[in-house]
Amino acid sequence: MALKLTIGDVIDVPVKGSVKDGGKDVDFRFTLQARRISTEAYREQFGSESELTKREVLEQHITGWKGQRLVVDEDDQPAPFSSEAFGLLMSVVGMEDTILMSYLKALQISETGPGRAKN
Repeated sequence: MALKLTIGDVIDVPVKGSVKDGGKDVDFRFTLQARRISTEAYREQFGSESELTKREVLEQHITGWKGQRLVVDEDDQPAPFSSEAFGLLMSVVGMEDTILMSYLKALQISETGPGRAKN
């Protein structure tokens, strides 16, 4: 008998934060699309034995974005997702950690909402 999970292989990863631009704070909010990974893959890629950098892990699993406005093209329009555009986004100090923490949070099971166990 073949078994499968009833949840998809792709997850949305909400990312939000603030970055300094001159003397003012600029808030940002966008959604990344990413591959869901198994617990085993998580341990391999994020464990102390892993040889992968955080950036390499993210580059392997982030596949797209929606609502991103920090990376723009020559007409100041939001750039479509590409490895080059994602790399430019990741060049902002702190963005790699912000995205990584958002990805890990999106991977984990939430205890909020209708699924919360009642005591």
